[in-house]
Amino acid sequence: MEKTMQSICCAGVLAGSRLARLLAAAVAMCATLGAQSGPWSTGAGTIYEGGSNVGLNTASPGVMLDVNAGDVRTVGPPAGFIMQAPDYWSGGWANRGFSFTNSSNTILAQFGAYGSGAPSTLGYAYVGTSYSSPWMTFLPGGNVGVGTTSPAHLLQVAGTIGAKEVIVSSTGADYVFAPEYRLAPLREVAAYVEAHHHLPEIPSAAEVQEKGISLGEMQAKLLAKIEELTLHMIAADEKISKLQEQNLELQKRVAEKVGK
Repeated sequence: MEKTMQSICCAGVLAGSRLARLLAAAVAMCATLGAQSGPWSTGAGTIYEGGSNVGLNTASPGVMLDVNAGDVRTVGPPAGFIMQAPDYWSGGWANRGFSFTNSSNTILAQFGAYGSGAPSTLGYAYVGTSYSSPWMTFLPGGNVGVGTTSPAHLLQVAGTIGAKEVIVSSTGADYVFAPEYRLAPLREVAAYVEAHHHLPEIPSAAEVQEKGISLGEMQAKLLAKIEELTLHMIAADEKISKLQEQNLELQKRVAEKVGK
């Protein structure tokens, strides 16, 4: 036991961690209980010595400190750290993994997993102050949710996203400039808008509200409409130029007749 205490105390000095120092103090306290090699009953559990390892509620500790069905806690201002065992309640199962608390023992953040029935049926891992309404959710298949526990996409955010820059890879809309592309006449577009109240190939406001839109797909569609408008403007400019030439020619002829 003396060798165990010495090795743990050395680990506490080298690591400089609060947990290691508290562990060394706990082992030192155990040594004062008697020269026997344990177990010692603490009222809340049993401490065992297993060679150079110490077990709490386990007679076969596999690591330096092995805790079975209990918490490992460091407490003190300004905050504490808790590593928690699985929590069971009626109708569900959760393993909060570990938590950070303040000096009032209020949970500031948890990192763990949630499921129903048993640990083998975990629904998701999470980060937050509560398993029921976490900040972030991680599904076993790889989907990540922010503000939602059931993300249907690789990343799903139930709220507003702020970003310095967003890069979307899409196919673009250069097909509009292909010779075989049919550019609908403006009168045809006008008739469609009058009948449907939105542009052709662009979803209506009701569709967007119901199903959402793909940012890349919509960007490509909007670009196609801009390119179509550009082609219409080019065609209109060509007609205007011809009309101007014809007008100048008529003015020239009129001037010649008047001069005669």
